[in-house]
Amino acid sequence: MDQPWQAKWIWHPPLEQMDNFHLLARRVFNVKASPVDAKLRVSANSIYELYVNGERVGRGPSPSDNTWQYFDEYDVALLLRPGKNVVAARCYNFGPTMKSVLQQDPGPGGLLLQLDIDGEVALVTDASWCVLQDPARQQQTEPISGHRGGFKEICDDNLEVIGWRNVDFNDGGWASAHPVSPDPWPHLIPREIPPLRLETVAPRDAFYHTCGNTYGAGRFDVMDIEALMDAGGVMTRLDNDYAPTRVADKDGACTTIKPLRDDFAPSIILDFGVSRYGYFQIDIEQSQGGTIELSYGESLNLTLVDRYVMRPGAQSYQPFERRGGRYLMLTFRGCPGPVKLRRVVCHNQSYPVEPRGTFECNDERLNRIWQVGAYTVQMCMQDHYEDCPWREQTSYCGDLAVSAKLSYYAFGVQDLARKCLRQMARIQQPDGEIRALGPAPGMLDSGTLPEYPAFWVIALRDYYMHWGDADLVRELWPNVERCMRWYMDHRDKRGLFDRYGRRKWWSFVDNQSNITATDKLAAEELITAHAARCVADMADDGGDTYRRFADELNRTVERLFWDDKRDCLIDSLAKGGDTVTQITNGLAILFDALERQVELPGAPPVRAGYMNFYVIESLIHRGRYDEALRRIRDYWGGMLDRGATTFWEVFDPETPEGTMPQRLWSLCHAFCSGPVYTLPAHFGGITPLAPGFAQARISPRLGDLENLHAAVPTLHGVIDVRCDRSAMSLRLPPGIEVHVTPPGGEQMIIEPQQSDSTHDFKVPS
Repeated sequence: MDQPWQAKWIWHPPLEQMDNFHLLARRVFNVKASPVDAKLRVSANSIYELYVNGERVGRGPSPSDNTWQYFDEYDVALLLRPGKNVVAARCYNFGPTMKSVLQQDPGPGGLLLQLDIDGEVALVTDASWCVLQDPARQQQTEPISGHRGGFKEICDDNLEVIGWRNVDFNDGGWASAHPVSPDPWPHLIPREIPPLRLETVAPRDAFYHTCGNTYGAGRFDVMDIEALMDAGGVMTRLDNDYAPTRVADKDGACTTIKPLRDDFAPSIILDFGVSRYGYFQIDIEQSQGGTIELSYGESLNLTLVDRYVMRPGAQSYQPFERRGGRYLMLTFRGCPGPVKLRRVVCHNQSYPVEPRGTFECNDERLNRIWQVGAYTVQMCMQDHYEDCPWREQTSYCGDLAVSAKLSYYAFGVQDLARKCLRQMARIQQPDGEIRALGPAPGMLDSGTLPEYPAFWVIALRDYYMHWGDADLVRELWPNVERCMRWYMDHRDKRGLFDRYGRRKWWSFVDNQSNITATDKLAAEELITAHAARCVADMADDGGDTYRRFADELNRTVERLFWDDKRDCLIDSLAKGGDTVTQITNGLAILFDALERQVELPGAPPVRAGYMNFYVIESLIHRGRYDEALRRIRDYWGGMLDRGATTFWEVFDPETPEGTMPQRLWSLCHAFCSGPVYTLPAHFGGITPLAPGFAQARISPRLGDLENLHAAVPTLHGVIDVRCDRSAMSLRLPPGIEVHVTPPGGEQMIIEPQQSDSTHDFKVPS
């Protein structure tokens, strides 16, 4: 049993500048005998990388609000030995004035560690630890970007503290650790998800970007560039089981950079084939010094982020924080002699998932859309569902409502969604508002998105329907009720959401929706009403209060926003808000909000995949399956035509061929991957009818397809559907009542089975 926490939070003694702070910390201690059990618990703000006797143990913790701080636990018995041992940690903190992402307050730096050996406390963080500000990593660097937050890295390997992780290192010149007081981390909670997975991948192609040459002799600045494409295969591991950083390649070949002129800096561009997000590592076989600049890009819009100053000899460099991109450009400046690169790889990081769901059909374009969408979702699955894994790395309620649903269908992931729903509830404001983004609450002046708390409620209901986790619903029910009370309290005399003007309000129904107004938006009201219905569906007492609120709100929208001349809803009652968009009317269709019959207007196209998901769902809700398929092929297929390897935040199919989004937009956004759900759910026809798939609906729609295969992971197992023009076959896990409607046939019910079962049907001609 773990001993109670006796460790204290520690950090470097206060300095004038504590932003962008890299800390080395270590403590030598004695172990009497080889331990049977040795549990090490550790946390840090913001990041730690842990070593025991020079061996890397792991990295963490999961990002969190300071009030609810995660810690990790490791079994280190095999790393300890009788006599002297050392625990060492490289830590990092964004700092008190640099908000890590979009005004989220990272809090002060801190390290907390406790080692229990055979039931006794053997080591704790306290003032006896030795600490040093890492001299190799420059503190005064630029932020990466306004959206991304975080800092660029400048690392000088000539200043690296050699051997600091080893037990026999002399730390006599280091400072004594400083206690962090008062403690800003009142609640310590164990990690709620498994360690992330790292897959080491090599570039698929390499190019000379700028390279000098002499005619006649044919000498070039860069030689044997193809050697970087052969890095000895691919490794996969969990982040708490990190392999040695040096991995032998197959034949020992190196790429040599030998500048021919002092005033010319050769560059190479490495193409990893698809967008990668993780830790890019450069292994150098030989150097006489100089600087390598690292520029990253999801496209060839490259951004210079990191600088590495080489020392003479062999060495390896990896930026401490996660980076991302399909392309990595290395620029070599001031090199007095040849630089030999052994390899350049990316330790690609993502949530540890396997492809349990699928969608396949005779249309390879749709197959590729589903596969790229699933990969996009996976890359945005880190310690939480991220809106984008390179830029913001933030958890948003709106993203969560879509991304989690896609991950259920592609990978059968439950625990990540459960953790994210809890995290957003933990930063609920006293008035009931669920903040739009997390995992830290951020500053009030960062803005509020009125519909995003509703998306948190919708995400909880979707989670409940897929996984049947009534315990989580009961746990979060007080948060749900406070959130809905917040919506009910923010009403003007007409019954519409009132922003009150006491804080900054955003409007993000869709960032490329053509909605010009920013207040009194019909779409926000429709989303709120749908959230109230979701609450009613989860309520033990039938939820009459919330159902009445939803019905009244929908009637108010229909009364105030309906345009008789155009026979549809306008977007807003604010000045200039009488525009008509597919998003506003599509949400009304999808949520069955109106008594009138409304159709999707021929309004300007939706250019962001986020709300395009809901527009496609509204088409299907109206039975317009063929049009939905056409739009999926045009919109998501159009991105593939332009070379997308992950799906983009925005895309306008009407732009000229070859056009890419501007640098502002992310090129990997999970909530822009809607077909990952839409294709198996509506064309494969697999959806839940009761919480936890206790009852399922299977109603495949071929549309213009000749055949399809869809598989959806559930709590009971995988539901598998195969269908063509003549026959349909189902493979069902036990414990599910299935309502089946074969194409062109009548509905029938398959009672729950005791074991896996197969059912075959003929499709009427």
